Order: sequence, then C-alpha cells, then structure tokens
Amino acid sequence: MGYGFGILTKYKIKNTELIILPPVKKDKKFGFLHAVIKTTEGDIDLINVHFENTNEGSKEHLRQTLEWCEKNGIKPIIAGDFNMKMTETLIELADKDYEISYKIKNYKSFLPTEFSHDKEPLTLDYIIAHRGKFKMSKVDCVDNDISDHKPVIAELDLT
Repeated sequence: MGYGFGILTKYKIKNTELIILPPVKKDKKFGFLHAVIKTTEGDIDLINVHFENTNEGSKEHLRQTLEWCEKNGIKPIIAGDFNMKMTETLIELADKDYEISYKIKNYKSFLPTEFSHDKEPLTLDYIIAHRGKFKMSKVDCVDNDISDHKPVIAELDLT
C-alpha cells in the first residue's frame, strides 16, 4: 500500500510497483499501484488509480497511465478514483482498447459532502478492462457508509 492505494485479492500477489505521476495543476502526489496477480488462468495485471482532481490533471494522468501500460506490454484492469467528471474524456482516451464500466451501466459514484466543491452526485470512479484480455459484464455501484465514494463492482471474464 501507498498513498491510499490497495489491492485485495484471494490470489497470490507476485509483485507490486508504485508509480507517482507528475503533477499537472496541483502540487500533490497522485498516481497508481500496479500489481501482478497469479491466478489459475494466468497472470493478471491490476492497476489501482488515484488521479489528480482537476479536469486537466485526470485526463493527463489517464493518458500517461495508458501509455505506461502500452510501453510495458500489459493488458490490465484499471480501477479506482479517476477523478474524471467528464465521462466523455474517459471514453475518448480509452474506449478503443478498454471496456468501460460506465458504458455498461450509468451510475453516480461520488456523493458530495458539505466540504465538496461539487454539490450534486457525479461519477469519478471507474473500472476499465483491456479488450484484448477481458470481457466486462454486470456493473454495479453500491452504497456504503465508509467514504463519499461508492465502490464500483464489475464481473470480468478472461477472453
């Protein structure tokens, strides 16, 4: 774990790597945790993200993460707090190679608090899975009392 990232799995974690992305508009550390999970079906690359909470920052961090995946030759599941209010931006950058949870089922994952800039529920959290390795189905966003972000759950099959 680091910077609030974490991955829980019933399978063995072979290795992990924390990637801190360069700041875009805010001088804070954002990025992702990459883990390789050993399953009976083969290794799976999982990436847990927490991108900068600005429109420009979240877009640039997603672009850099997708570029990092391509450069490293992986076809991952990417999930977490994308901080991406504009779902169209996510679709523009990722739809060619990734299935997107929000396209399967529209949902609101962020419930504002009295301290939030945004005052209406919106979507900030996503799961995207590489089309070359996964097929996504049955997306849900569940209520919780733990955070102002609601967990997004999806069923994934290896292709």
